[in-house]
Amino acid sequence: MRISTFFCAVYFVAAAPFLTEAAGAGEIAVPVQAALRGGDDGLNVSGDLVGNCDGSVDRVSGRLTLACQFRNSTPVDLVVRIGSSRRQVFASVDLADPDSRLRLEVQLRADEVEALSLGRLEFFFGSSSLEGGQAWGLLGDGLIFADGFESGSSCTWSESVTPETCNGADDNCDGTVDENPIDAPFWYEDLDADTYGNPAVTVEACAAPTNWVDNGDDCDDLNPDINPGEVELCDGVDNNCNQETDEGNPGGGQACDTGNPGVCAAGTTTCENAELVCLQDQAPTLEVCDGLDNNCDGSPDNGDLCDDGDSCTIDTCNGPSGCFHTVLPDVCLIDGLCLDSGDPNPVDFCQYCDPTVSQFLWTDVVCDLPYVCVAGDCQCDIGLTDCLGDCVDTTSDPNNCGLCGFQCLTGQLCVFGICECPAGWIVCPGGCVDPNNDPNNCGGCGVDCSAGQACVDGLCQ
Repeated sequence: MRISTFFCAVYFVAAAPFLTEAAGAGEIAVPVQAALRGGDDGLNVSGDLVGNCDGSVDRVSGRLTLACQFRNSTPVDLVVRIGSSRRQVFASVDLADPDSRLRLEVQLRADEVEALSLGRLEFFFGSSSLEGGQAWGLLGDGLIFADGFESGSSCTWSESVTPETCNGADDNCDGTVDENPIDAPFWYEDLDADTYGNPAVTVEACAAPTNWVDNGDDCDDLNPDINPGEVELCDGVDNNCNQETDEGNPGGGQACDTGNPGVCAAGTTTCENAELVCLQDQAPTLEVCDGLDNNCDGSPDNGDLCDDGDSCTIDTCNGPSGCFHTVLPDVCLIDGLCLDSGDPNPVDFCQYCDPTVSQFLWTDVVCDLPYVCVAGDCQCDIGLTDCLGDCVDTTSDPNNCGLCGFQCLTGQLCVFGICECPAGWIVCPGGCVDPNNDPNNCGGCGVDCSAGQACVDGLCQ
C-alpha cells in the first residue's frame, strides 16, 4: 500500500523517558520523544493523532532504545537512519491491532554516536522498499519531521537548520525543496491577465504561480484595459494607474465641428468632466464683407456692409474679394469728395472735375497764351497788365509805361512806370539827347555845331 507523506514534530524533553530502563555505569541517558501527526495525506486518513514514540539514547554506550505506540490499522515499517551511514534497521509491525506497539533497540557505532551528538538521527515510517510516500524525521533540538525523503539524499544534518532559499536544493534538509524560502520574491495576483498585478494580493514563492506576476502596479485587477501600460483616456478613470485622472487632456487638441454656423463652426476638442467636448475657436464678431459668416447667424455678408458714405457711389459686397464702390457716371470722386462735372478743386481753383478725363483725379485749367490760370480764371500772370490781349509789365515797358498805350519818347526808359532819360541826358524836342555828344544839341537843346565840327563834352570843336 502506498503511504502518503505527513509531518511530525520532534523535540527533546527534560522529563524521564517513557521507557523506564536503567542506564549502566557511566552511561548518560538522553530521553527522546516524537509525536507523530497525520492529516489528509498522512498515515491516518481521519486526521487524528496516529501515534507517538518515546525512547532514550546513551551517548556513552551508544545504545538507542525506541518504543512507539500506534492507533491505526495500517501495516507500517520503521526504519532508523543514524549519522552519515544512513544505516537502516527494519522493524516491521502489523498495526491491525488498534493498540499496536513497536520496540526497537539499536547499538550505535562510534561515528553514529558522534553524529548523534550533533543531533543527527532520523527515523522513518513507510514501506521497507523505501519508495515514495514515506515520512521521516530527525531527533534533535528544534528539528522537525518532513515529507518526501528519498533514499540517497545529499542532505547534511546539523543542529542548526539552514534557512531554505530559492536554489532548487533542500537547504534545511527537511525533505522538501524550496519551501518557505527566506529569499522568495513577492508575486502579485493578476486576475485580468494584463501582466500587471494587484498590490493588495501577494504571495511569496520561488516561481510565479499561474496568473501571478512580479509587479503590483495594477490599480484595477478586474479590468485588463486599466494598467500602467495603457494610454490615458477621457473617461474619468485612471487608465494608466498614475493616480491621476484624465491628465494631459487625452483626446484633446484635435480639430472638430461645433455644429454652430459660420466662423463659430471651427472648434478644438478638449477633455472636460470625463468626456471630450468641442470648444469653439472663434467668438462671433460684427459682420464684414469677406465671404464669411462673422456674426454666426447663418448668413454670410448679410446687411449693409459696404456703405462708404459717398453719395456718388454704388456700394456692393463681393464676398472674399471685399467691397466694391462704383462711381456714378458724369461725376467725380476725388479726395473723398463727390463732384459734378466742372466743380473746382476747393483748395486750387485752377483744377476742376472733368469726368470725361478722370473720375478720380483733378483736371488742370488750360489757358491760351499768354494767359495763365489765376484763381480759376485765365488772365495775365500776377504783375502783368492785359493791354489789348497782350500781357505787359507797365512798370518797365516803354510802349506801355505806367498804363496801356503810353509810349515814352525816343531814348527814354520806362522806370517804375515813368518815362525817364538816361542819366546826364536832357529832354529836347524829339526825345532824350546827350548834350555832351549830340552835335545838334551840343551843350543844350537846339545848339547845332557847324559842318565839320564835333560835340565834345558839350562843346563844338
